[in-house]
Amino acid sequence: MNPWDESRVKHMAGLSGAVSVSLALFLASQAVHAQEDMSFGGGPASAGLFSLGLVTSASSHPGERVATHTGFGGEIAYQQLFFLTPQPSMFSVFGLGVAAQAEGVDGFSHGRYAASGRLSLGILGTDVGIAREDGDGFHRSTSYLQLAPFLSAGMAWVAFRAAFPLGNASVYGRELGVVFTLRLPLLLGGRD
Repeated sequence: MNPWDESRVKHMAGLSGAVSVSLALFLASQAVHAQEDMSFGGGPASAGLFSLGLVTSASSHPGERVATHTGFGGEIAYQQLFFLTPQPSMFSVFGLGVAAQAEGVDGFSHGRYAASGRLSLGILGTDVGIAREDGDGFHRSTSYLQLAPFLSAGMAWVAFRAAFPLGNASVYGRELGVVFTLRLPLLLGGRD
């Protein structure tokens, strides 16, 4: 049984897209609802969160001869955090921001770069954006639409990444992968 079977890959990619869209809609609706119901301190408090991170990934382009590609690099991100309740909990913070990643792929033989919008509610979130992977001698550079739902636990984050090529002919195929990130967060400003 091949885990990268064409039908299974399509199902996983569709599932990633559905999870990202559903999660984005859920997170946005929760934030709007919480802002409408806020009674503490005249509204939600907020703070900026700037973070630097180390990124490692394992991904595959189904149908290609190389089973797994590995990546290592960094991330820079900023999120505006809105505290939805006066007491901390797993889902008490709504975040809206941006992130950029740069990775060396397969022993730094070529690079992969991404820029995305980020939406989160507590430990759950999703990145939606664009990515670019440099050519490797067999493929031309490829641009992607990228979806990456994630789970965060303090400084450690794990994401399922699905990327869909925006070109054709000798470009990389779609990409499915897992990304681990260790972030150093720097809180900018405090709760209002």
